[in-house]
Amino acid sequence: MGFGFVTRLHAIRQPVGFSVQSYSNDCVVVAFTNLTRTQLGYQITVERKGAEGWPICCGEIPVETDNGQMGALGPGQTTNLELRVMVHAPPSPWRVSLFWWNAPKLNSVRFKAVHYLLRLHTPTVAQWVMGRTRPVQVAGPQMEQL
Repeated sequence: MGFGFVTRLHAIRQPVGFSVQSYSNDCVVVAFTNLTRTQLGYQITVERKGAEGWPICCGEIPVETDNGQMGALGPGQTTNLELRVMVHAPPSPWRVSLFWWNAPKLNSVRFKAVHYLLRLHTPTVAQWVMGRTRPVQVAGPQMEQL
């Protein structure tokens, strides 16, 4: 007599869709889609590759980026964003990086609970209730300056 286990393999679904739509001499257009059922906060930045490689973010948004746009995107929403690509001499490779995080609505029960816990001076418990707030990076392809 033996035991058999049947498992279903589920495809891992990425929570965001991100692509470079077009690039000209000084601007790039990117598309970003929220594929989750919750609101996401985001920042999109242009990063330059230096002598040591790409900026290291260590769970935070790097500060040595050319520019960026921040915002929030609701469930299932898509946005197209236009970013300036600064011309550097000598030319250096660049990429667009998307940083996203869970952004609860201001009137949600979770947000109100976190606010209450912070007023009680319990930041560790508040952070646990808030959940993942560190940004996740999605890097676009390396591009060459035109």
